[in-house]
Amino acid sequence: MTRVVDVGEGRLVPYVDQPIVEPPRARKNTARGKVYAKRYGGPPEAIESLEKKPGWFDWASMRRKQLYAATGVPTTLKKPGRIAGVLNGKTFAQTQVALKRGRKIAMEDMKNIKAKVDPIEDDKAEEALTTTLTILRTKDVALTTKLAAARLLLDFTKSKPSSKSEVTVKSAEDWLAQIADDSEQPD
Repeated sequence: MTRVVDVGEGRLVPYVDQPIVEPPRARKNTARGKVYAKRYGGPPEAIESLEKKPGWFDWASMRRKQLYAATGVPTTLKKPGRIAGVLNGKTFAQTQVALKRGRKIAMEDMKNIKAKVDPIEDDKAEEALTTTLTILRTKDVALTTKLAAARLLLDFTKSKPSSKSEVTVKSAEDWLAQIADDSEQPD
């Protein structure tokens, strides 16, 4: 539809009404999709559609088992990122080597502890102590984790020091008797 619009000073301009056009939508962040596609072989929608196909889940779980057997590194399609228990900045294999070294030193410490102390009767307590010593003796473990393990070890092996403040409570009769004794002494 064409109409005439007054733009001021007696000037009239023809104006053609046009349908309202939506502004272009912001471009989606495709970086996440690219990372997902690189890691899992397709965008999230493709993975979800694959899960609906018959036999895909069995094939994927078999493939994960094959990869684990070949590399020794557990894989998963659902949890991207560092595997739980892997040390910061290390691979899974490097973490296993570091923990093996720490466990070896911890076992030597456990032999020394058993020689000096009565044998530990509870197997779970011995395992907990060995695990704590392993964390303490592993070189690449974070300092906060080592401090937490040391605190745990001290809580269960050493008793906390008790405060040695003696509280003397005197009754009113004792106080009066003391005043009477002081007054009877000649100056």
